[in-house]
Amino acid sequence: RKTFTDEIAHLRAQVATHKDQLTSSLKEKEDVASRLVALSEEKASLEELVEGLQVEVGARYDTGFQFAL
Repeated sequence: RKTFTDEIAHLRAQVATHKDQLTSSLKEKEDVASRLVALSEEKASLEELVEGLQVEVGARYDTGFQFAL
């Protein structure tokens, strides 16, 4: 009888540990997903900025080339 009680206590402790690990993993997953969204938005913003800068540099190059002629 004592061994069954001990085994049940041991299994309950394992369940609690696994539950804590699962909760932690789910929170970490949510944090990573949130960071992914933020980084994706930042990437899109930076790509837009780079595109604008490329257009501006191209326009300045063309202006400088025309001035040289």
